[in-house]
Parts: sequence; structure tokens; C-alpha cells
Amino acid sequence: MRYIYSILFLLSHFVLFAQNSQANLECTKSEYKDGRYFHTYSTCMVNAPAEEVDAVLDEIYNGLKNEPTKNLRWAFYGLGKSKSKEDNVQLYEKNVFYNPASGIYVVNLMMIMDDSDEIEFSLEGELKNEKVSSGKHNLILGITKKVKVLNDGNIHIASEPKGEDKTELSIHSMLKFGFIIDLFFTQSKYKEVIEWRLAKFILNLKYRAEENYMRKATSSPTNND
Repeated sequence: MRYIYSILFLLSHFVLFAQNSQANLECTKSEYKDGRYFHTYSTCMVNAPAEEVDAVLDEIYNGLKNEPTKNLRWAFYGLGKSKSKEDNVQLYEKNVFYNPASGIYVVNLMMIMDDSDEIEFSLEGELKNEKVSSGKHNLILGITKKVKVLNDGNIHIASEPKGEDKTELSIHSMLKFGFIIDLFFTQSKYKEVIEWRLAKFILNLKYRAEENYMRKATSSPTNND
């Protein structure tokens, strides 16, 4: 069972509580429905204009294509903290491949459990970064190849302008695990292993956009007079 929980930890790196996260908990929920899929929804309001959030989503998109655990440490901050004794994992990417023509994304990973057990495997998906005329921005990762315990998955991050210096940021994940996993992977265990990481991931994006915006505001010529 430790092995299964450790594999599930990896999903949070594509996908997503620490200090200041309790307020976001009210905007996070998970359901088990529609052909054995776990759905998680998390939404928060970003105190920054849409272009700042767009820049953060672009940073995620570009970072995933080349050494994500190195380039996106800020995005994964706090996601490795154990919520249970069985969640003791280190994760390293060995290499990443991205085909811009097809959108196919492959990351080859090394997982070390309890500082001893080493496992190598790959995650393959379709990575999309879309901006539409309404101002909405979509970042989507759809799993295209089964791995160990994961039969199917789709993670959709979206941002949408909500007025001056306000942007709504959300994530919707759909994850379908192998039948054997479903027999004991309850909703409460799902929340303990995955849900909180998805919510924390979205908060990391929120804080990144707000910090970038505040930095620019305080360094503008107007504020230096």
C-alpha cells in the first residue's frame, strides 16, 4: 500500500494545506462519479490583473517542458510535506520530451521511497496552453498513456478576468485509477493524498502572480518619486 500512495504523490506535480490556505479549503471539493473518476475543483481569487496570471500560467507551461522540478520549485513548494506516515517520497525527472507539433509531453521519472527503493517510470500526456478572445486562459494536461495505477486523467487550470486587478484562478482534475486501487482508495484517503496538493498548487500560482504584481507596483517610477 505504501507503494501505491507514493505513486499517487506524483500526480500532484501536474496537477495540486499550508499557511494561509484554510480560506481556500472552502472553495475546494472532490467527488467520485462518472465512470470511477475522482473529480476535484478548487477556485481562488487572485488580487492581480489577468496579464500577471497569464504570465504565471505561461511560466508553468514552459517550465513543464524542461526540468520541471528544477524550474518550478516555487509552484511545487509545500507539496512534498507528508500528510501521512506512508507518504515519504523523493521525485526526480531524468529527462523530459515535448513535441510542439503534436502537444505530446513525456517525462521520465525516478522515484525514491524511504531513501532506498528506486522506481523508474514515465508519464505521457498532451499538454496545451490556450488563450481565447474573452480573456480566459486554459492550461490542460490530458494523460494519453496508462501507468501502473492511473487509467486516465485530465487536469485543467483556467484563469479569467473578474474586474480591475482581479482574476479568478481554478483547477478541475479528473483522475481514474485502476480497478484494484479503487477497491480501497476511499474519498477520505484521496483527500489526504491528492486533494490538498491540488489546492496548495493553485495557491502557489496565486501567490506568485500577486507577488510579481506587487513587485512591479512598488518599483514603478511613480512610487519612487
